[in-house]
Amino acid sequence: VSCWGDNSAGQMGDGTTTGPNCNPTEYGGPCYTTPVAVSGIANATEITAGQNMSCALLLSGSIKCWGGGYPGNGLTEGSSSPVAVTGVSTATQVSAGGDDHTCALLSSGSIDCWGYDGNGQLGDGSASGPEKCGGVPCAKTAVAVSGITNAVQVAAGDDHTCALLATGAVDCWGDNTFGQLGNATNAPSSSPVPVS
Repeated sequence: VSCWGDNSAGQMGDGTTTGPNCNPTEYGGPCYTTPVAVSGIANATEITAGQNMSCALLLSGSIKCWGGGYPGNGLTEGSSSPVAVTGVSTATQVSAGGDDHTCALLSSGSIDCWGYDGNGQLGDGSASGPEKCGGVPCAKTAVAVSGITNAVQVAAGDDHTCALLATGAVDCWGDNTFGQLGNATNAPSSSPVPVS
C-alpha cells in the first residue's frame, strides 16, 4: 500500500508525521505529493481512506489502520504506523467514515464498527458509546452492529453507516439530519433501520 497527501496525523503510515512537499505557511502541515510506502503492509486485499485515517484489509481477514482518529486497537489517538484492529480476524471488507469511525464486514455477514459514536454511527444501539474518548462517545475497539447477520457490503459515511443485505434490502444507522437513513424521517438511530 502507498499513500500520498496530508501527513500531519501520520496518514502516510510510514511512522512519521513529516513531509517535504507542502509549505507550512500556505497549507498548515506536512504532505507528500508523490506516493509513500506504508510500513509493514505487504498482503493487502483492500484499502479505505477516511477523514484522517486509512485502513487495509489483509489477506488473513485482519485489518490494520494508521493515521488520526481511532485505529481500533484500544488507543484513543491515531498511529503513524499501521496497527492491528483488536478482535477482527474474519473481515471481508472495510469502510472508513468521514468522522473517525470505521466498520468491517465479517465473513459471517455481521458488521463490527469502532471509533467515534456521537451520532450512533457504530450501530450498537447506543449513541453514548461504550467508552469516552476525550469526553466524546466512542469505542476504542470493535463493537458488533445490532441485528445485522446477513450483510454483503458496508459503507461508512460522515456520521452514518449503511449495509447492503443479502436480501437486496439496505439498513442504515447514525445521523439522520438530512434524511440520510432513508426511512422518511429526520430522527437519528443508533440501531439499523430499513431504508424505505
